[in-house]
Amino acid sequence: MKRISRLVLVAAAFALTLAPILASAGPGNGGRHFRGPGMGGPGAGMHGLMQLDLEEDQREQIRGLFSAHRDSTESLREAHRQAQQAVAEQIHAEVFDETAIRQASDAAGVVEADLAVERAKLLQDLRKILTAEQLGELESLREQRGERREHRRGFRHHGSHRQSPEGDES
Repeated sequence: MKRISRLVLVAAAFALTLAPILASAGPGNGGRHFRGPGMGGPGAGMHGLMQLDLEEDQREQIRGLFSAHRDSTESLREAHRQAQQAVAEQIHAEVFDETAIRQASDAAGVVEADLAVERAKLLQDLRKILTAEQLGELESLREQRGERREHRRGFRHHGSHRQSPEGDES
């Protein structure tokens, strides 16, 4: 179970780094943004890319990269969906079967690892398209998202009480 938790954390970190930002190219947005296959599947994108000053050729290369990634991982994403469903079915089974839960979880972990590798390959290919300045800006945006996420977690753990940076409740 720890192995799956680690894999999920790695995948989540990757998703937060790259997943949801290629917005749709179409009416109303001047064609400036585009969609790609992030963690949410077709239509989701990579956080931060929309905020970068991309050249048109970079946008085209990234569109092609996302399209190829989506096509090459389609069966893997379906296997992942099925593996997650199998785990859920075992967890909610009428009769508790620890071995079955562990087997389903192990199988899901293998698929999750395969997806993580594919996402890492996508990121490596994306790095070849972006300039050093764009990569730095993307990393900065990722760090800011992480800080906001941690801030939100703090509110969930502390209820509705807000804490100032000095630790005093306000």
